Amino acid sequence: MLSFTRPSIDLTKERRLNARWIGSPDAVRARRRYRFDHASAVVGKGAEDFERARSAVGGWAMARQGWIDVHLEADSVTRGSQVAAVARVGPIWNVSYGIVTQVDDGPRRYAFSYGTTKDHAAKGEERFEVVHHDNNDVVFSISAVSRPARWWGWLGYPIMRWTQARFRRGAIKAVRDAVAG
Repeated sequence: MLSFTRPSIDLTKERRLNARWIGSPDAVRARRRYRFDHASAVVGKGAEDFERARSAVGGWAMARQGWIDVHLEADSVTRGSQVAAVARVGPIWNVSYGIVTQVDDGPRRYAFSYGTTKDHAAKGEERFEVVHHDNNDVVFSISAVSRPARWWGWLGYPIMRWTQARFRRGAIKAVRDAVAG
């Protein structure tokens, strides 16, 4: 949904995932037809930093970067809840909707994935993960499989790829900043 003005958000509309493999082991096979992206970085050390990073990721801090923001259907990350990402690149605004497909909340790992809907610029799935490793490092990572979902996405594919890379860099910085306090 491209626009020259800030779009309105509707999280009440029922949406469905736009790829049949989202949230399934078939995602590995889908990587041959989709772009796979991954970024990770140490964002802290120890249990306290893990809890800060977990809280930041659970609150979608990685997606609040000034040029992009999120609107959530639920107060916490829960399977099946909707999210709307509103981004502005130059004079163009875009709102893309996704659905949380998986949540993994353990003592040393917190992760969730969300899949795209037909109201998203891309088709794919993205996973955000924080792990407290045995060496005490706290690592934040993003993994995504995607491809454009609309004709204008294919037309502007280099801009979409640049925007995705910008998001990954900003997400790591946002989680690091949240951990640092």
